[in-house]
Amino acid sequence: MLELPFQDVVLWCLLALMSAAASYFVLRPLLKNKLMDKSSGSLAFIAVVSFLPGLALILYLMLGSPGYSDLPLEDRLNVPPETLPLEGLVVQLEQRLKDNPDDTDGWLMLARTRMALGEADRAEDALLNAMSLRQGEQSADILVMLAESRLQQQDGLIVSGDETLINRALEINPNHPRGLYLRGLSLLQQGDKTKALVIWDGLHSAAEPDSPWQIFLRAQLSLHQ
Repeated sequence: MLELPFQDVVLWCLLALMSAAASYFVLRPLLKNKLMDKSSGSLAFIAVVSFLPGLALILYLMLGSPGYSDLPLEDRLNVPPETLPLEGLVVQLEQRLKDNPDDTDGWLMLARTRMALGEADRAEDALLNAMSLRQGEQSADILVMLAESRLQQQDGLIVSGDETLINRALEINPNHPRGLYLRGLSLLQQGDKTKALVIWDGLHSAAEPDSPWQIFLRAQLSLHQ
């Protein structure tokens, strides 16, 4: 039997769930705000489904780069991969955090896993724990993750509190890719498509040629231009 590294097994479990939810996450706020008519909504659905492999790679980059450091899973969860489904990973992480509640990286890993399971409210709790451990030192990554967790709870809609998180993240790191993407999404939801497309076009131009980010942004730009 082919044996995969433990980190790869866990990452692909996360990606299987997260990529399946990606089309919903992208389209829900647009449809809810009536930014697309029925025909363009159907085309958008086809486009997103067509790009699911690229979206999966984007999510892999989110867990590594850009925006996240490599996940030290092998050192944290020394168990056979076949005995650890995604829910089991949560149990293991929670047990480790009971023993070591000051492990910031552990809380962040728990938040990512909760997000993959669609448990955004519990992901938010984990993120708030991670933030409290940083003793006032703010991280653009954590702020963006917190905004993302709230978006998931709000059907993808950005409200004023989320705007504050996104703006603060971009003050810390003006080039944070997911922060910029969320700012563009916020502008789009407010009806300012021109400014949203300027931001997304900048992200597209800054991406490496044929990178997953570029493919995804190209699809988004084509949907709204």
